[in-house]
Amino acid sequence: NNSVSDFALFRLTESPLDSDIDVYFNGWDRTNSISQSAVGIHHPNGDFKKISIENNALTSTSYVSTSISVNASHWRLANWDKGVTEGGSSGSPLFNSSKRIIGQLHGGYAACSGSTDNGRPDWYGKLWFSWNDSSPQRRLKDWLDPLNTNSSSLDGIPGVEPVTFQNDLDVVRYNESKTINLNNNRNSSVTWTASSHVTIVSKSNSKVTIRGKSCTSGSGWVKATLRNGKVLTDTFKYVTLPVIKFGDTSLTGELLALGGLHSPFVVTTVNYPAVTIREGDRIPLNV
Repeated sequence: NNSVSDFALFRLTESPLDSDIDVYFNGWDRTNSISQSAVGIHHPNGDFKKISIENNALTSTSYVSTSISVNASHWRLANWDKGVTEGGSSGSPLFNSSKRIIGQLHGGYAACSGSTDNGRPDWYGKLWFSWNDSSPQRRLKDWLDPLNTNSSSLDGIPGVEPVTFQNDLDVVRYNESKTINLNNNRNSSVTWTASSHVTIVSKSNSKVTIRGKSCTSGSGWVKATLRNGKVLTDTFKYVTLPVIKFGDTSLTGELLALGGLHSPFVVTTVNYPAVTIREGDRIPLNV
């Protein structure tokens, strides 16, 4: 950490990649180049994430100063064009027009005035200033460039893509087995549940196979609960055995089950037991 630019670097004890969220690792720019615009991403006053936008060039000054000096420790942002920071935003990153971090919020006078921006400035400790100091405990370069490549910037990179469904079940028929697959590259733990229309035949962290069992039609669902509590839900239409009824008359011939959406199905008569047939079956008719 460094009290002049007000930075502090933390090492996490757990990897955010294990959280099953859509992680993005921000890039940085340690040059002293003045950005012609900037974006701040923060949680003002502990609120939900907010994004503030500055459409004008930053200036280089000391903390809470208006005197411009090229080698000063801070970026001064005169007045947010969209959005504003508040208490609780401190420590949040400032991004340049190349979407790289160039500093972190030290403090300032920007705040809400009722429901609008009060038009006051903020100061961000420069990453450029924080890069070098007398010891590794007071500078960033040993930690952000441990191989000493002397890189002046680094683009951000996405983490492992989030867990998502690869396909939809759409329609599940009586006694039919179907599988839904997950994009789960890290093999994160998944708990599967399903509606009463179906039975779970097999399951893993990457897929689940279900079989239709209900005697009623309607809508069903399959849920994948991830380790972080996030729930993915796929809904489907459940189709049961449709019934074809003949009157109490004498019929002679042959019935071909053509299948499709309603296969298998049941053929009944008024005075005789029902017969279940499936796609491709041929049964004689003498009813």
